[in-house]
Amino acid sequence: MTDREALRAELEATRAAYTRLADRLTPADWRLTTSNSAWTVGQLMWHLAWAAGFVPSGVAGAKRGRGFNPPPAIADRINVLYTRWGARNATPASVKRRYDNAHANVLTTLAGVKDDEWERGAKTFGDYLTVEGLFHSVTNHFREHAADITRVAPGE
Repeated sequence: MTDREALRAELEATRAAYTRLADRLTPADWRLTTSNSAWTVGQLMWHLAWAAGFVPSGVAGAKRGRGFNPPPAIADRINVLYTRWGARNATPASVKRRYDNAHANVLTTLAGVKDDEWERGAKTFGDYLTVEGLFHSVTNHFREHAADITRVAPGE
């Protein structure tokens, strides 16, 4: 049985870590290029907030056994271009608002999962993810890109 409160705590801790990271980034840090698809720190921060917004629809699909699987070459290119475009006017304050909105929707979605739905899943972007796994993906995605960011903007 999935521990809903443990998942909620994990998501809250991830939101807090995201906020701390955004708060410590300087304007110079924001423009640094990372090793990830030549994205800047600011673009990765926007990408994390944007991606968290897809979890509710991912969960709804996984409950029905339907995932999202565009051809990888197309998906990767769209991801890079859309992130660059979407982040063009992003600031630490705007990405924190975007993340907080996504986070609130993720928590609402978490509250609506029924006990028999946790193990339902679907192949999404080539990986099989359960409903539970989709919630964990928020933290996993943050950890992946926070590492990219802290490599070039290590902070104090």
